[in-house]
Amino acid sequence: NKSISQQSKEGMLLRDNVYGTIDEDAERRDFTINSMYYNIADYSIHDYARGIEDLEDRLIRLIGDPETRYREDPVRMLRAVRFAVKLDFDIEEDTAAPIEHMAPLLGDIPSARLFEESLKLLQSGHGLETYHLLREYNLFQQLFPTIAAHFTEDYSSHTEQMLDLVLDSTDMRIEDGKRINPAFMFAAMLW
Repeated sequence: NKSISQQSKEGMLLRDNVYGTIDEDAERRDFTINSMYYNIADYSIHDYARGIEDLEDRLIRLIGDPETRYREDPVRMLRAVRFAVKLDFDIEEDTAAPIEHMAPLLGDIPSARLFEESLKLLQSGHGLETYHLLREYNLFQQLFPTIAAHFTEDYSSHTEQMLDLVLDSTDMRIEDGKRINPAFMFAAMLW
């Protein structure tokens, strides 16, 4: 049935492009700040999951049980980091708690999807800060295990120094309105 979302036996969503009411749509949203809707008829905001409160508190909070939601779609962990850095928000404590130990679930995500997500993460103008937060949560290590093999506790390896340089340079190019090339970024990262 195409009107029902489908999950694998592990709980991962296989298909979730299901249309329904605005209430049903709000329930499918990842984060509270994404479950608000503007009603043009009366110029009101309909807040289905405390999104306004979390905006005011500058928090990224998952809707529902974090472990269940991450199992449904492990990319939500990457999105939590991306939004937190981009918006200069914190990841809410319960939302953050399971990320590090659930990060290996990213291994079940198709490479093409992870590539697209990595572009959003690292070529947004906040790549360096995003990399550090991804690493803190064991997410960067899942995306780039070859690079992570060279990580040190004090961030002192040549690989880590190169990563900082590449991502900082990419951020500066974006800030200056210059073009960036993912091939160059990845080549430099994997040098």
